[in-house]
Amino acid sequence: MNTKSASEFESVIDRICVAFLNQLDGQYEDVLQSLQNARRNVDNSENLRAICAIAHKIAGIAKSVGFPELGGDAFNVDKLIMQFLSDEKSKPSEDEVFSAINVFLQSCENALADPRL
Repeated sequence: MNTKSASEFESVIDRICVAFLNQLDGQYEDVLQSLQNARRNVDNSENLRAICAIAHKIAGIAKSVGFPELGGDAFNVDKLIMQFLSDEKSKPSEDEVFSAINVFLQSCENALADPRL
């Protein structure tokens, strides 16, 4: 790959990453709001489903755009919420789910501190 092609490729990757981070900013706010609502409500399944949907999307792309930790934390939240909302006998506690969501939110904050944004 010649220098010009490599530089054009890096430019495209940077634009994709910035677009991801711009979308992540709104998703972060949505997860934060849903978490606050889930903590206030006895029946928190709707809010947890909303967080799960966002985490699932982020888990699918974060690693591809250079944020493997965020992708892993998003995958973990997606998996834990799905288990928590299931009818399985062995499932995580609400505290475990909320703790994982907080870790995920911290990973979002770390990604949003990216200098490209």
